[in-house]
Amino acid sequence: MMKYRILFILMILYHAVSSFAQEYKYVHFPQSDAIWSEAYIVNDAAPYIYERFALNGEDTIIGKQSYKKIYMFLDSLFDKNTATYVGGLRESSDKKVWFKDEIRVHLFKPYFMIPDSEEILLYDFSVNVGDTIKKGNFDVLFPRSIGYGDSLLPPIIVNQIDTVKIENSLRKKISFNYGWIGEWIEGIGSTLGLFITPQVDHPTCTCNDGQLIGFKYEDEILYFNEMFSEFYPTAIQLIENQTGKILVRQLLNKEVQFDFGNSNISFLGIYDLAGKLLQSHNIKMQRELILSGNHFISGIYIYKALDLAGNHYSGKFVIK
Repeated sequence: MMKYRILFILMILYHAVSSFAQEYKYVHFPQSDAIWSEAYIVNDAAPYIYERFALNGEDTIIGKQSYKKIYMFLDSLFDKNTATYVGGLRESSDKKVWFKDEIRVHLFKPYFMIPDSEEILLYDFSVNVGDTIKKGNFDVLFPRSIGYGDSLLPPIIVNQIDTVKIENSLRKKISFNYGWIGEWIEGIGSTLGLFITPQVDHPTCTCNDGQLIGFKYEDEILYFNEMFSEFYPTAIQLIENQTGKILVRQLLNKEVQFDFGNSNISFLGIYDLAGKLLQSHNIKMQRELILSGNHFISGIYIYKALDLAGNHYSGKFVIK
């Protein structure tokens, strides 16, 4: 009797394992109708940037390779006409996800030392436990130009692979020996953001604070980070304090208008995402300043202002 009972239990376990194995099927990276909502800190002195990336299914050819266009936008609704085209994504037959940039998204996002002529390996979902990832966004080098000397990080190794159930499908969740990669979720990407930001600290930038707020596919939220209260947090466009406010508007012909109101601004500085000062302006209590965008490439910039009372203002703006 005991023999049959053991056999029965083994049969149940066999069918359970078989059902699980049959239930899992590789989930491809999205080709359209996908949105990644993210939070990103450029450096210690800057506020959070809330930004989104969208695939709308459009094809593009870069070089001789076919990609899906990916856009960055800052509003709560994706509109191709106001979004910024940043490059192309593709998934190869070996479960690798590649990105070719047309404009730089951020310093270190993706990792900035890759030559412009090359596409960047974002993810490799074919890995097994113990595998080392060396290519593309993970061949991390600290160059002398940022004060660390030429030195490579120890290898990035796959520590663990689990499965998580999202909606009606099982997906692999991959963990590593470095936290800056985050966890990879099959068909979604990294929990630290689509493009992943290497953990690199240098005098002008602490570029390791990115978070994936959520992932939406076919207008359904499949992943949400409960650190945040909403899928689309409000972007910091308006900075207010006791003395007034600064309003930043994008005008025609790439012009950017700074409306200081009654803030009594005395100084305005424009910085790139590495913290380098590009322009400085003595405002002399004027209520408005219009900058020509002809001196800037398309991208995101930081402004810092000082008023007569010593209050500091900061924020970001986009030149398209």
